[in-house]
Amino acid sequence: TAPALIGTDHMASAFIDALRPEVAVMGLGATVLPGLVENVAIPRMVSGTAAEWIGEDAAASESSPVFDSVPLTLKQLSARSQLSRRQLKQSMPGLDVLLRNDLRRSIGIELDRAAISGAGSATVPRGILNTVGIGSVAIDANGGVPHFPFLTRLMAEVEAENVAGTSYGWLTNHFVKGTLLSTQTADGAQQMILQRNGTDWTIAGYKAAFSNLVPANGTKGTGTDLSTLIFGNWSDLMVAQWGGIDIVVDDVTE
Repeated sequence: TAPALIGTDHMASAFIDALRPEVAVMGLGATVLPGLVENVAIPRMVSGTAAEWIGEDAAASESSPVFDSVPLTLKQLSARSQLSRRQLKQSMPGLDVLLRNDLRRSIGIELDRAAISGAGSATVPRGILNTVGIGSVAIDANGGVPHFPFLTRLMAEVEAENVAGTSYGWLTNHFVKGTLLSTQTADGAQQMILQRNGTDWTIAGYKAAFSNLVPANGTKGTGTDLSTLIFGNWSDLMVAQWGGIDIVVDDVTE
């Protein structure tokens, strides 16, 4: 009969944040090109000259290297929210600080998503999974468990392209992580494919990272809800930045 005597302690210090997927691309070693102003074209040698064995006084065949360029153009990533003057004055914890942090995290998550699977459209950057020429290793007609021989073959596919690997690493989602933690490197072996090395996860000696931004809804044959596993030299992934994050406050519209 005395509900008015029961108070509510608004525990702002114990604020519970939203659940968000991890960002992993930068941690794996992607190359960031900061502070750009104009559009960028990075020159590239597609193929070099050819050497050959020749006889005494014989003429060497002429060969020429082939060049092109990798274009980088600005895409705009934006997030917007609105709060009232009363919310700004009275919210605990401070809503302006929460929103700034949330906007930064949202932008970071979408940047990672684009780096992994961006469509490469007029407004969205092109990600790894939509880059022409990226190789793949098939696991059965309908997908399947990523056994160790498949993973070593995927490594071989990258290394066979003569990629100078200074930042090799793996990226996949947590469904695959759970599978690799319980899959042996070989029948009867005591060692699982996914290993813990200090604070890092490793697969075949290379760093492994996990993010639910990696697709888990793939289809193949009759297989559905299939996950993606990426292996590569991550420093070859370029992230161009024209400035940083700008927070613009609109105090006029309302």
